[in-house]
Amino acid sequence: MEPINKPERRKAFFNFMLLFLLCSAIIVVTVFAGASVPLKENNQLRSMRSSVEKAEDSRKEFTDKVTFISNKINELDATKPAEYAIKNGEITTGLEALNKLLPTEDNNDRKLFQTIISSLNLYHVAKKAEKAKTDDNTADAELKVKLKEALDDSKKWNEKWQECMLSKKS
Repeated sequence: MEPINKPERRKAFFNFMLLFLLCSAIIVVTVFAGASVPLKENNQLRSMRSSVEKAEDSRKEFTDKVTFISNKINELDATKPAEYAIKNGEITTGLEALNKLLPTEDNNDRKLFQTIISSLNLYHVAKKAEKAKTDDNTADAELKVKLKEALDDSKKWNEKWQECMLSKKS
């Protein structure tokens, strides 16, 4: 016994299957897109995090070298010529190493680092001039004033730099 409405049943079944497949496809595409987008976003966030960590590591290395150099400059003692020459060489080498640590892209960090390096250079020059002044007590008053100003300026820059680095850490 065959049903009378077989073509209508077949048409209704195919319409149901078409609607079912269309809804299933929409659900599958939505789930796939919902899963793949966060994966791409996670990869982007990981790469951003690694670049930030690299920048932080280079800042830390720069900070450590600056601290080392400023301590060496503070330890310069004109009364001990042998130690003076060794520490002077370490300072010069350290300043050259700092110049190599400068970021390649031109940004605020590069400008800040350049300012710090130039202030350390000024501080070092002032200390060397102070030694020259110690060696030659006949220096005139203008030179003494300039040396004191340069030393004070470099100390201010050093203090500002340390404050800046402390605020970045916290």
